[in-house]
Order: sequence, then C-alpha cells, then structure tokens
Amino acid sequence: MKGIEATEKDEARRKRIEAIKAAIEKGTYEIDAKAVAKKLLAAHLTEALLRVAVEPPQAEEAEEEG
Repeated sequence: MKGIEATEKDEARRKRIEAIKAAIEKGTYEIDAKAVAKKLLAAHLTEALLRVAVEPPQAEEAEEEG
C-alpha cells in the first residue's frame, strides 16, 4: 500500500509527463542540451571512477608504471 507522499509524487509525475507530451505534440518542447550533456558526462565519470576504485590495475598498466 502506498503512502500519501508516494501518491502525491505519482500524481506530480503524471502531470509532468502530460505537460511534456502536450508540448511535444504542439512542437514547443525544448531540450536543454547543456543539462543533458552535464548529466551524461556526470554519469560516465561516476561509472569510470567507480570502476577504477573497484577493479585492480591490469598487468599491462602495472608494468608501465613500474
């Protein structure tokens, strides 16, 4: 069973989606390219940093450093 807060979030999300769909249909929906690029880069960098933190260095990399 969902709480009141979850139900309110669902309703807000539904309204936002409806507004976006309407803007797309009207041809007025604009994409913020900078915001998209920032999120893509942030996701990529986070993934790369986590990979480096978790994976041990490869043998080739260790030889190059030593």
